[in-house]
Amino acid sequence: MVRTNKYFPINLSCFRQLILCLSVAFSVSIYAEDMPSFEQFKVSDISLTTLKEVDFDSHTDGVYVEQSWHGMMASVIGQPANFAGKFTIFGTGCGTGCQHNLVVNVETGKIIDTVTSGLGLCHQADSSLLIVNPRLNDFGDETPDWAFTYYYQFDGNEFRLLHKVRSGYAGKCVFGQ
Repeated sequence: MVRTNKYFPINLSCFRQLILCLSVAFSVSIYAEDMPSFEQFKVSDISLTTLKEVDFDSHTDGVYVEQSWHGMMASVIGQPANFAGKFTIFGTGCGTGCQHNLVVNVETGKIIDTVTSGLGLCHQADSSLLIVNPRLNDFGDETPDWAFTYYYQFDGNEFRLLHKVRSGYAGKCVFGQ
């Protein structure tokens, strides 16, 4: 039997389902719009310079990374900017589920900042947006309490947290994983 009433002459069960579907769709669209995108943080110039050397003395974490990089520098030297116009990001392992990533100015070789991740990074040469732990969805339905995907904006000197969520990045990573 179809349940209606004199004030609302449609099937109430169908109406409730419709309202539920619309609320889920609306919340998903709001969520998608709230998420930072690479396009929102475009940089105007991309350096044509490639990395000549890394000045490990320019940052407090430099010595640690230099010691753990035995022979890996050859894969980084000569690389162009892959982040925020004139920076390159590269990393080394620091244990299970841990990556220690350096942000290096390709024009000066100076280490500007470091970022620790557990599930990689996602970034682009023409954007100052950095997504830390984009592969959070690798956990499936059992995401650990400590796991978040972080969205940062880099101003050339430091990172500013924009967003922190318990779901992975659904887009395509140009650089990173």
